[in-house]
Amino acid sequence: MTAVIALANGKGGVKKSSMSRAIATEYTKAGWGVLGLDMDINQGSFLDWGQRRLRNGFEPPVTIQGCGTVSQAKKQIESGQWDLIVIDSAAYATKSLLSLIDIVDLLVLPTGFSVDVLRTTVTTVNALRNKGHSTDKMAVVFAGVSESESEYRAALEYLQPCGVPVIPGAIPFLTSFSQAQDKGLALTESPFPGPRQKADDVVQGVIDRLTTLTQ
Repeated sequence: MTAVIALANGKGGVKKSSMSRAIATEYTKAGWGVLGLDMDINQGSFLDWGQRRLRNGFEPPVTIQGCGTVSQAKKQIESGQWDLIVIDSAAYATKSLLSLIDIVDLLVLPTGFSVDVLRTTVTTVNALRNKGHSTDKMAVVFAGVSESESEYRAALEYLQPCGVPVIPGAIPFLTSFSQAQDKGLALTESPFPGPRQKADDVVQGVIDRLTTLTQ
């Protein structure tokens, strides 16, 4: 049975690709057969990163393909060739997310601390819930954010009324993370222990959530 995680939100620039890379890398390191699907074909950030990783010889290589539609992703899932498929979606409208959430085990919504981004996340969660999708199938992660504890607490408070699970911790916006990914490394492979641990904690939270949902 293929497990499926999708990274999505209604707004661009919320670190979907960064999270997709880290999740796919950690599962691949654990010996899973992992396929990454880059559905943001105009940007191709997930796919391009995989090619950089391959060129620079980082182990293990992460298998990533371009994928234009939800129906194409569904065919990969139904093939049964993979233990896990990680989908890096485009910045979808809610209507498109309704198709995507139907084929996944866990929909991860990366978000930031700004009210604009948080509002978009809440709107997305509420729209999916109003169409009958349980928030148990969703999870918010904070990525590319400041290291302000007060902003973190304020963001948690903002999200609380919509009832969506939030993965504990936050991945800060740091130049070292950008530099690592430019080389083909994942957030969880940063050479700096402090930032790497923060990324590890959030990614492990996603892994734990998927495990709970698929056991």
